[in-house]
Amino acid sequence: MTVTKHVLVVEDDLDLAKMVCRMLGHDGYAVASVTDGEAALEHIATHPVDLLITDLMMPGMEGEELLLELRRRHDRLPVILLSASAVREQVAEEAVLEEGGERVRRAAGAEAAHAERLERARGVGGLGRSDPPTTTLEERLNFAQIKGNRLFIPALIVPLVAVAGTLLYNYTPLGDTGVFEERRETLILFGIGVLIALGVAIAWLKPPLLAPAEEGRRLLDSIGWAAILPQMLAALGAVFALAGVGDIIDSLAGAVIPEGSVLLTVIVFCLGMAIFTMIMGNAFAAFPVMAAAIGIPLLVEGYGGNPAVIGAVGMLAGFCGTLLTPMAANFNIVPAALLELDDQNGVIKQQVWTAIPLWVCNVAIIYIGAFLLWGG
Repeated sequence: MTVTKHVLVVEDDLDLAKMVCRMLGHDGYAVASVTDGEAALEHIATHPVDLLITDLMMPGMEGEELLLELRRRHDRLPVILLSASAVREQVAEEAVLEEGGERVRRAAGAEAAHAERLERARGVGGLGRSDPPTTTLEERLNFAQIKGNRLFIPALIVPLVAVAGTLLYNYTPLGDTGVFEERRETLILFGIGVLIALGVAIAWLKPPLLAPAEEGRRLLDSIGWAAILPQMLAALGAVFALAGVGDIIDSLAGAVIPEGSVLLTVIVFCLGMAIFTMIMGNAFAAFPVMAAAIGIPLLVEGYGGNPAVIGAVGMLAGFCGTLLTPMAANFNIVPAALLELDDQNGVIKQQVWTAIPLWVCNVAIIYIGAFLLWGG
């Protein structure tokens, strides 16, 4: 006869507790869950418990206090610690051991993570990845739950200041003052928006004084090589154009596309913009190649299309490729790293069904707008 083992999960994060309980339940364990140390002690006093799984950072009685109390009441009860902070976990274990040798099994990988943090803390000897002591992962998750989508307010301030400021400057008497250098007002206002957003975030969230700089380094370390990839790829577009890649594509397109087929030429142009953007990771790098190959010689000069519509919407077709490629690191790889997604291509997979219909719309807009409505 199989004896069912009883597991008690002590975790104040309800979503995490449900996940752990579900996994253990599927493996045949009888699982109960409570949200704090006091409730755990009450449950243990009235129910059989063969294993305790507890978080360290909880409201009320924290995991460290719970471990010490269990040591006094239930010497043989096995315990597994769950914690986002290896340092806190080390302190908890040492405190329990001083009380007489509690048998504690650490969560997998915690000791290795602690050693890695110590290695990073050496600092002077190399360029190790930073791990600034601003907030723990658990604290950031709790903070996000409290603030919710309002955390995006500082980020939205940046484009709002840039767009609204540019419109006010160009369409009001402010433009006559000459405060900003001509054709640089949007870039300058973008920088001003960043400073305003930073000030709002600091005043609202009240982080430690050095937190912006420390977190900035942490994010840059998370991004890694992808931080400079957009600049490198943009330069690659200029190299391709100077190497005559556009002329080669022009000759190939002329041989394949039937003469007089405007719609097919538009499709090839937009498809080329998307594909080259996926290869080079940057629509600005793809545009000079496809403009020299198809946009100018065929669509503008050959069929008399409106160059403004072809150029503007052609860039949007390239941006559809941006949504579909890991080479566009600042759009896809960087968000995956910052969000700590398990799937590096998770962002791309979510964007596929936006990119495809958007690309089709761009083809229609160029064909109708550049040739049927405003064509030469």
